[in-house]
Amino acid sequence: MKKITIIILIFSHSLIGQESENSRLKIDKKKLDRIIIANNILNTIKKIGLRPLLSKDDMLGWSYGFGLKFKKINNIDQQIQIGFMTGKVTNYFLEYDKFFQNKQFIQLKNKFSSSSQSSVENDYILSQKKFSTHIIFKNQIRYQIDLKYNKLNYTNTLLNNLNISELKNLFLWSKETTLQNTYFRNNLDIIYSLAINDYNQKFNHNHTINILNRFTFNLFESMNSARFTIKNHIILNSSKDIPIFEKTYINSEDFVRGYPINLSDNFEILSNNNIKWNNVLLNSIQFEVPLSKTKIYNYELILFADQGIGSNNHKFKNKLRGFGVGIRFTNSKSGGADMCFGLNPYNGTKQFHFIANFKKM
Repeated sequence: MKKITIIILIFSHSLIGQESENSRLKIDKKKLDRIIIANNILNTIKKIGLRPLLSKDDMLGWSYGFGLKFKKINNIDQQIQIGFMTGKVTNYFLEYDKFFQNKQFIQLKNKFSSSSQSSVENDYILSQKKFSTHIIFKNQIRYQIDLKYNKLNYTNTLLNNLNISELKNLFLWSKETTLQNTYFRNNLDIIYSLAINDYNQKFNHNHTINILNRFTFNLFESMNSARFTIKNHIILNSSKDIPIFEKTYINSEDFVRGYPINLSDNFEILSNNNIKWNNVLLNSIQFEVPLSKTKIYNYELILFADQGIGSNNHKFKNKLRGFGVGIRFTNSKSGGADMCFGLNPYNGTKQFHFIANFKKM
């Protein structure tokens, strides 16, 4: 009987020990599962980015909002962005990007947007729905196709509102050249587009060539020395009958500085009708002098002179000139901005400009 009792006790103790071990293993497995779930949640959160959005239209002003970016979807080089903006331009958008390695093209982008904005003169409201596809190639070439539906509502009830559908094909080529140990730098962008639309209830097609060239040369060997920047910009349209919202204002901050956005009665020679054109030529020279450098920003003095010429045909007679002085501050991570005062020779008034050059986040 003693032997039997001892055997039973030993067996019972063994069963209890095994149950304890099994319980410990179950607890450890639960902890491991929780750790795995927590890591998955953290990795998912890392792939989602909430970011503020800020943009400035040269003529209309500022817009702001928020966007969500979902990165590395299914652990593939692709991302989805959604966002909205309000202010001078109201815009909702959804964008899908896919990135490629060792391919002739490196990025594919599809974007849908819905926007609404008033004109500079507040004489119409433009509502636009747009779907676009971008293919970005390795050799600095980009192809883009846009499908747009525009609704033009005039504030003057005597004018008929317009619905305009448009299909646009666009090719962009960029080239950056550095010569003689960064003494000279040249940036060239060439854009060609073909647009087909039903503006004014008739079939139209328009070829557009847009060439922007910036040439910079330093006065001394150091990159931080004073320098000149010469900018030439050409926009030419083959059609005389382009939509009013696609005309170019030559008194914008990207063209001739020193003028208000919406010209008033102070300008006897100029009016809003002779500063927006189908075709534009711009020449600008700017002298840039480094002032100081901190851990966060670089500061420069800028002196500039601008001249723009506009035309609705190909006879360029309508000149606009401006010149001025300002301060530029830049940051290697976020970009920078120019704060400058422009003067014009028509009535001698001064115009303050804040020109943002922020980098995309």
